[in-house]
Amino acid sequence: MSDRDGGKIDSKYPNVLVNVNLEVVAERSIVSPPLSSKIIKFFVDRGVFGDVVKRLSSSRDKYKPFFISNLRYVDDVRRIYSVGRGGVYNPPVILSGRRLVGRISFVSSHDVINDVLSVKPSSIYDLEFGSERIPLRIIVKDVEVVGEIDSLSIDLSDKILIRFHTPVVLSPKIMIPPSLAEKPKYKKIPVSNLLLPMPGALIGYSMKLWNNIMPPEKRFTYPNDEDSLYIFKTSLLANIFTEIIDYKIRPVTVAVGRDEHGKLRETRGFIGYIIIKINHPKIRRIAEKTFALANHLGIGRGRGIGLGEIEIIKTK
Repeated sequence: MSDRDGGKIDSKYPNVLVNVNLEVVAERSIVSPPLSSKIIKFFVDRGVFGDVVKRLSSSRDKYKPFFISNLRYVDDVRRIYSVGRGGVYNPPVILSGRRLVGRISFVSSHDVINDVLSVKPSSIYDLEFGSERIPLRIIVKDVEVVGEIDSLSIDLSDKILIRFHTPVVLSPKIMIPPSLAEKPKYKKIPVSNLLLPMPGALIGYSMKLWNNIMPPEKRFTYPNDEDSLYIFKTSLLANIFTEIIDYKIRPVTVAVGRDEHGKLRETRGFIGYIIIKINHPKIRRIAEKTFALANHLGIGRGRGIGLGEIEIIKTK
C-alpha cells in the first residue's frame, strides 16, 4: 500500500483482514448526515479505534484497504443515507434509543489489532454537530479477524447474486487501455460514472484493490510487467465471458460532503442487484479471490464513507 498520503501502516504488506462490528444508540433523536457512515467516521477520525485506523480513514489512496459502512437499524437491512431528488435531500432521522449497527473493515498487521481490542466494549461519546453535543453510545460488539488476505476465497462455480447495498461509484475509465490512460487527449475527456454494473469494471476494480494490498509475488499480473495491462485484458474478457442472468438496478445521486466554498458535493452511482455466472475458468479463479476481498472492503470510490458496499450470495 502506498504511503504517499499517510496511509501506510506498520508492515510493508499488511495482510490480515479485520471487521469491527459496532452498535450505536443515540441518547436522543438526531438528524443524520446525508451518509450515516459519517457518524462512525467522526469517532474513527478522533482516534477512538487507534492511530492506524485513523490514518487509513484519512488516506487519499483510492485503493486503500479500508471501509466504513453506513448505519442501519438492527431489524432492517436498508442502509441509512439520503438520496437526492432534483437537488433536494431529506436528511434521515436517527431515532432515540433505537439500536443501529455498522462496521469498520480494514487490512492490517497482527500487532495493530490490539489497538482496536483496547476500545472499551461500551462507551458513550459526544457527537458534535456545530455547537451541539449529542451523546451516542458506541458498543464494540466484536472484533472479527477474518484471516490473512491470501486465504480469502468465495465459491463462484455457479451463479451468484451481487447486491449493491449502497451506491457503487465507478468510472468507465477503469476499462481504458493502459497505453491510452496517461495520454492528455484522453485524460481531459470528461466521463460520467457507470450507472450499470459492467462485470469487467467490477472485476477490474477488485483486482486493483487486491494488487494494491498484496506483495508483488501475490498480485495478478504478467511476469515482469505492470499489473494495469493484465487488469485491462482480464476486465475486457470478463465482459465477454460473464453471463448476466438477471438484474435490478437503479441509478441514484448522493451527497458526499461540501467543498471549500460550502457547495454541496454530489456523486452518481447505482444500487440494486445483478445475478451473474463467470464462465471463463481463469477469470473465475481470479474473481474468487478478489471478490472475496471486495465483499468486505466494497467496490469503487467513497468506500471510506460507506459507498460501494456489496454482498455476494450464492443463488440457484
